[in-house]
Amino acid sequence: MSDEQPWRPATLPSPLEAGIAARTDASGRLTLRSDSNMFWGHVVAWLLLAVAVGANNRSGLSGPDALTVGQAVLVAACLFVTSLAALMVFGRPHVTVADRWVTVRNPLRTYRMDISTLESLDEGFWGFPLLRLRGGRSLRVFGLGESSNESMQGGGDGAVILRSLISQEEAGTPAVQQESGHWSLMSGSLILLLLGWLAYVLAVTLL
Repeated sequence: MSDEQPWRPATLPSPLEAGIAARTDASGRLTLRSDSNMFWGHVVAWLLLAVAVGANNRSGLSGPDALTVGQAVLVAACLFVTSLAALMVFGRPHVTVADRWVTVRNPLRTYRMDISTLESLDEGFWGFPLLRLRGGRSLRVFGLGESSNESMQGGGDGAVILRSLISQEEAGTPAVQQESGHWSLMSGSLILLLLGWLAYVLAVTLL
């Protein structure tokens, strides 16, 4: 059992409390993400692999409109890169809150910071909010991507919850380690996708 405990401000509007409860697991970890981005990120990543398997295989190297080997490799490479980008940019990023620590999982890096060091969550480029830290630093949050419609309505559910937690946090003694970040390239979903692409390559080259 995790020793992490859920953290909440003293007062929150009841609709937010319900949203927080729905996103908090048994160990007290609150997970925030754009559900639509996560869904479509995974769908597109695996769909492009399916396109490669079904349309860019050995049979495509023969016939009147056959691709050359170089063209087939280029098509596969483009599908592979786009597949990985869809998963890494849209499918797996998220934000978690536990024990007053906010963890931001971005496509390539993970950041961890005490909630008292956060200043605001503002609208950002392409719908990815910008998390501003006390002291002038800022951080793009890919896991809380918002559509134009969500932005006009005040933001997606995850972004609204995080903004509320930040706005209701009282200034206090900052954590000893205010912020830390590290590279985090691999994840279970990415490993599974890479294994799928490896199986495709082996099937095309060996069978």
